[in-house]
Amino acid sequence: MTLETASNAKYSHWTGISTEVELAKALIVRYETDGGQSIKTYSYPSERILTIPCNKIYEDQDVIAFLDINPASKGHTLVVTKEHFQDFTKTPRDVIGHVYSVAQLISQACIKELKATGVNVITNAGKSAGQSVLHFHVHVIPRYDGKPPMSLT
Repeated sequence: MTLETASNAKYSHWTGISTEVELAKALIVRYETDGGQSIKTYSYPSERILTIPCNKIYEDQDVIAFLDINPASKGHTLVVTKEHFQDFTKTPRDVIGHVYSVAQLISQACIKELKATGVNVITNAGKSAGQSVLHFHVHVIPRYDGKPPMSLT
C-alpha cells in the first residue's frame, strides 16, 4: 500500500473499541502487528489486548508507523515504538534516533508522494504538554500551501 492510497482510506473501519478516546487513554505497554494491516496493543494493568485495523505505512523490529485515526491533515502518520516508553524524556537516545530517522523517511515520502509543502514532526511529553497516549510516539503531519498552519497555542 502506498502512502497516497493509505491516506485516502476511510477511518470508519476502526472497530473493537467503544470509542476512539478509549484507545487514546489506554496505557499501552507493547505494540505488535500480525504481519498485515492491524496492530495489537497490550495495556496494563488490565492485560487487555485490542486488535485494531490500521493503515500501516512502515514497520521494522522496533517501530511501527500508521495513519492517525484523527488526522490533522492528509497523510498524518504516527511513528510508534513497539517497546513501551512512557514519553520522549524516558526513551533511550538510540531509540529516539531510530524513531526520528523513520519520521524523516515518512516526511520525505509525504513531500514526494502527497505533494506536501512542509511537515510538522512533533512529540508531546507529559499530560501538560498535550500527551494523551502515555506511550512515546512521534506525529508526522504533512502541510500544504493554502491550508492554515497548525497552531501550538
